[in-house]
Amino acid sequence: GAETAFRTACCDHRVVGTVMINARGYDSSPQWNRHVINKNLAREYWTQSLFRPGSWWRALTGRIQYRRLVSIIIRQIKSTLLPGRAVTSKARELSSQMHRLVARGCRMLLVYSEDDYGLDYLRVILGADSETTWASGAVTQEVIPRTDHVFTLLCHQDRLFQVVEDWARTTWPTRCGQGHEGL
Repeated sequence: GAETAFRTACCDHRVVGTVMINARGYDSSPQWNRHVINKNLAREYWTQSLFRPGSWWRALTGRIQYRRLVSIIIRQIKSTLLPGRAVTSKARELSSQMHRLVARGCRMLLVYSEDDYGLDYLRVILGADSETTWASGAVTQEVIPRTDHVFTLLCHQDRLFQVVEDWARTTWPTRCGQGHEGL
């Protein structure tokens, strides 16, 4: 759904705003997707597994996939130093599309569940441009903590609705009525 919303906004100038929930991929290129998924796995190791006592226990007792861990680290180093033409080309193309939407006045709300792969796609797409993109005010990012990709719990669904409703109200204050029905 998020990719469809993005593609529609890119080709239909009537679109003035889009909400993308857990936007991932944006393209089916195997190199592009491998690159970003590897970044996600590496980030998971560096930010989560490294600080879990259970992860250390499994490593010390030989119950982890050492080859996978080493492979991810090597691929992460390689992809950081030499991301490849296909990856940099795809990231530039998607960043350019996003900036054209911003220049045209299209507003975007990017909502992610915590630790979703889509956050890594977004980081690669925006790269060094991220400060400029956020400063424009046309792109808003919200991360909903402790939820899964599909917002299974009702409290997370309520939070998602609240984020979208608040964004719509502040983006178009004169167009939005009260409650969800006004959206």
